[in-house]
Amino acid sequence: MAPLFYPSLGVLLLLVIVYRRQTQRDEPNTRLQWAIRLTVVVCLASGYGQKLNHVASTGEISPLSETCISQLHHRLATSDDASSWPAQLADCIPLEPLPTLDCRLVGTWSQHNELMSQSSYITQFAANGRYTVTDASGHSVREYQGYWGVWQDKLVWFAKDSVDPFADANPIASISADTLVIKEQNGSKTTLHRQGAATEACLNPPHH
Repeated sequence: MAPLFYPSLGVLLLLVIVYRRQTQRDEPNTRLQWAIRLTVVVCLASGYGQKLNHVASTGEISPLSETCISQLHHRLATSDDASSWPAQLADCIPLEPLPTLDCRLVGTWSQHNELMSQSSYITQFAANGRYTVTDASGHSVREYQGYWGVWQDKLVWFAKDSVDPFADANPIASISADTLVIKEQNGSKTTLHRQGAATEACLNPPHH
């Protein structure tokens, strides 16, 4: 229905012009009135479909979605297993496709950005859908938590209590069993090196 939006809008404008010209000379044409009403319905429906397609491909957040996502955080906080967060998020945002938990990422990684002199974070991607990032610089002890996934070739960090799951989504430059390279918003690259052996444990492996 979405591709009909612009054609139906053009038809609607043409019908309105014809109708106005006819009413200036004759009585209003009933059939033309109904044609205008039907075209308005088609235009509105196709516009709504176009909006849904945009939201599904971009993950755009609406005020209604924010409320739903806040409720999702509350449910996840009281559950030991958060691996279903992508499916639950789809109840708030019509996503296509859903984020997946890539088994290759499950485990502990050291994290180093090319603009920094040394590794500054230790990242834990758990098979239950949660991530923990710990400051390993030695100057402070900070911990970041949330839910992770891979979506449209991006590593998604769905931070705890954030209403925008895709506020921090890094394009994946390369991935192997022991190394993951992602692109930051400033254009730099961050390399993650696996600490310890790879694991096959993953509750929601990606589908190919």
